[in-house]
Amino acid sequence: MTTLAAAQKSALTPLFNNLPTAWSILIYDVPSRSIMSPLLTVQTLRSLGVTLHLLITSSRQPVTGVSGVYLLTPTPSNVDMLISDVNKGLYPSGVHVNWTTKLSRELLERLGRGLVQGGNQGNIKGMWDRHTNFLTMNPNVFTLSIPGSFARSNGGDIKDIEAFVSETAFGLMSVAGCLRESSGDVVVRCEKGGCAEMVGRKLCSLIKGNASGGGKGVGGRPVVVIVDRTKHVKAMCGHSSSYQALMADVLEYKGGKATDGEGGKWEVGEDEEWWGANKFKSFPEAVEGNGKELKEVEKEEAKLRGINPSTTTGLLGAVSDLPALLARKKSLETHTSILTACMQRIGERDIPQFFDVESRLGRGVGEKLEEEVISLIREKGSDGDKVRLAVIYGLSDGVSVGSLQKVWDALPEASKGGKLFDNLTQIRSVSNLGSAMSANTPPHSGNNVLLNLATGVGSSLVAGAREKLAGLVGAGDLASTTRIVNNIMAAREGTEDDEYLYLDPRVHPPAINIPRSQRPRAETVVVFGVGGGGWGEYGNMAVNKGDWNLIYGGTEILEGEEFLKQMAS
Repeated sequence: MTTLAAAQKSALTPLFNNLPTAWSILIYDVPSRSIMSPLLTVQTLRSLGVTLHLLITSSRQPVTGVSGVYLLTPTPSNVDMLISDVNKGLYPSGVHVNWTTKLSRELLERLGRGLVQGGNQGNIKGMWDRHTNFLTMNPNVFTLSIPGSFARSNGGDIKDIEAFVSETAFGLMSVAGCLRESSGDVVVRCEKGGCAEMVGRKLCSLIKGNASGGGKGVGGRPVVVIVDRTKHVKAMCGHSSSYQALMADVLEYKGGKATDGEGGKWEVGEDEEWWGANKFKSFPEAVEGNGKELKEVEKEEAKLRGINPSTTTGLLGAVSDLPALLARKKSLETHTSILTACMQRIGERDIPQFFDVESRLGRGVGEKLEEEVISLIREKGSDGDKVRLAVIYGLSDGVSVGSLQKVWDALPEASKGGKLFDNLTQIRSVSNLGSAMSANTPPHSGNNVLLNLATGVGSSLVAGAREKLAGLVGAGDLASTTRIVNNIMAAREGTEDDEYLYLDPRVHPPAINIPRSQRPRAETVVVFGVGGGGWGEYGNMAVNKGDWNLIYGGTEILEGEEFLKQMAS
């Protein structure tokens, strides 16, 4: 199946098609550069005829014989700078303008007036809305990069909420536009009420207004499931056991690069075979897998290096196989370093204990764990870990406000931050506290699983993990959003599939009751969090999904402590 990143790349490469000159100069703003960077390397741009790529804010001189290709976010300042460039005649061979999302009528008129006044409107040879206004963080994870989105979605200013809804819907329109070519127009499923429904209806309206035949539809029409983060906070605050989610939690992990703040820097390639096979596994399983495979690679390397050079066939085989083997070894050694850095921080923060308690809270034990939660908050973890556990406790089934207050009183005073407690009690009133985890999840597997994993693995990394990582093997609990998506994609009666709005931009009115048997088939689901998403939730969906293609995104991709800061505002 086509990934979202591949679809976005396909939407960007036409920028350089059918130009009147063999060479071009690419001009972009900072957001557009961020969009392009993961998709089009310098080498790829060169193959497309791009000789230079420059920020629109940079000082530039006129250049003849090349086309000026612009990729810009439609903002008043970008429109004004474009007008200035055209009127200066920087690219007399022609200017080709591409907007990352739809240019509003107001900005279009502003552009027209500026060009007419300068008498240079003829220098613009073409203008397109490319619908690429989102950032892919890996092949099927994206963000709209809307800062403060959770706080904005729960704000009291009507105009700001309307602006936020519009910005979010236009960003999702870009995602839908990229998917349209291969899969047709999306079907929208969203929670009733609040920002999720507002975004869903706005998105449906935008798709209807930009209809262009619906694409090829070879993969079935994608379903966009829009959830309101206010009703699904636990997945954002809880600690995870998976390698990718823990790496994002304890290290700085952005755009395929991880840093530890102490000089350690690593690149994580999404095309790495080992990473693809292990990123969703529990951290101890990733440690074990890394140790075992590294040993196998080292044995194979020694075998290849020991081949008698006088044996022509063997030597040719070694020359052919050794480079790929060394590249595989380098990737594994990189992950050994990352795992080691993660394990140190996991141990320092006692994350396994927090994960264990949070897992048990998800099984409805509620106030039975009050004393254990208070003890853990007082004795273990960072301030951020303590607050995250307190929030999870407050959103757990069977916990009274009085019990929550006792837990809250145990927190360090400096970590209680702003309006967090008041906002938490409000969120309790709109959250379905009994639905945070699946009711039929298996019991937590505890320490024995990790000890069994480590048995027989000689790596010092795995041996050292026994004590630090005990309790970090997940039991397959379903986050509330995972359960919802699975129910919708499986069209299960008596579940959220009955409750979520069904909006189809191809029909009027869009909100209708369509019998399950008559709904278009879906092979791809786009799960979108209004107010943010996180790596832990994504991993939970990825390992528990059915046989459909999963695309995951949010207004932002946030870690637990980043999310708490918005909850406290």
